[in-house]
Formats: sequence, structure tokens, C-alpha cells
Amino acid sequence: MPYLMAVWAAIATCGPSFGPLLSSYSIPVEGWRWSQWEILWLAGPVTVLMFIALPETSTPTIMLHRARRLRHSTGNMNLKSQSEVNQVSISAKNMILDALMKPVSVLDDSKIPCIYFIKRKTKESCVVDGQVTSFSGAVTRKPFSKSLSSGRSIFRIQVIQS
Repeated sequence: MPYLMAVWAAIATCGPSFGPLLSSYSIPVEGWRWSQWEILWLAGPVTVLMFIALPETSTPTIMLHRARRLRHSTGNMNLKSQSEVNQVSISAKNMILDALMKPVSVLDDSKIPCIYFIKRKTKESCVVDGQVTSFSGAVTRKPFSKSLSSGRSIFRIQVIQS
């Protein structure tokens, strides 16, 4: 299991940078749609596998299914999960306000916009440099390969720790 966690951590680190690097070589040859096909080929089977293989882990959802199963098997309709009890007191107005305010509260934390800004600007700088200097896409995407070495380092650290 620790080996699989190390593989997952390395892929999660390398993936966002490996995609533009691969696409920069395939787009001039195959066209701009080719990068979208690459994403579909990789994400499609993984999505199906996750849908089939991953169990439900949300405690309120597990308890809701258990309460439904108990109601069906015992015939006692008074058995309810805590999430069902809580939903009775929630109005539509409170639900809408919660759905609108939760994203704002996430952005209110100063770390999230800062991390997003740094990540966005480091990715865009390669594209802008290519437009200014007339370099090819493959050359301007080379800085993305730096995360491949960081992914390899994360993999090694995970394996050594286990």
C-alpha cells in the first residue's frame, strides 16, 4: 500500500506539468484537438474505475443508507439518520445562502488566492515567453519538466518513509 501511495503522489505532482509538455509536441503534428483526445484517453478509464471501485466514505451518506436499509428491513418508519433530521429544519433560503457564501469563505482565506496566483503565473509565463521570443511550443514548455524531478523526489521520499 505505501508503494501505491508513493505512485499516486508522484503522478499527482507530475500530471499538471506533464500534460502541457506532451501536448507541446503533439499539437504541431496532430492539431490542437489532439491534446483533448489525450485527456479523454487518460481520464475516461480512470473515471470509470473510480466510479466502480471507490466506496462511499461520507459518514452522513453511509448513515443515511443504513437508516433506509433498517427502515426497509424492520418496517419502522421512525428510524432516521442525523442528516435526515437536520434537513427538516433547513429552509430553501438557508440552502441557497450556504451554497453562495461557502465559495466566498474559501477565497477569504488568504493562502488560497496566493497559491492560485503563483501557480497560474508560473504556468502562463512559459506561454507569454514563447509569444514574445517566437520560440516553439516545445521549447517554452520545457520549464514544466521541473515538476517531473519533484515528482520523482516525492516518490523516493514516500518509499523511503514506508
